[in-house]
Amino acid sequence: MQRSAVGWASGIREISDFAGTYSSVGGGFALVGGANGVHLRNEKGVTMVLQGPKAGFELAANISQITIALR
Repeated sequence: MQRSAVGWASGIREISDFAGTYSSVGGGFALVGGANGVHLRNEKGVTMVLQGPKAGFELAANISQITIALR
């Protein structure tokens, strides 16, 4: 089953900063309109906020780390 989420990232100084292992920062949170979200941060200080149906609950509850690689 494929899930999707949308979001934004901050703290990127170089495009290579985006790649890395992200860990959850705090728990999931509720957004307006019933969407949920989660904050993730990598070792280079990049923070992502992802939102989507059940994103905060499922990511916070089921995933301790996400690794993103650039090709």
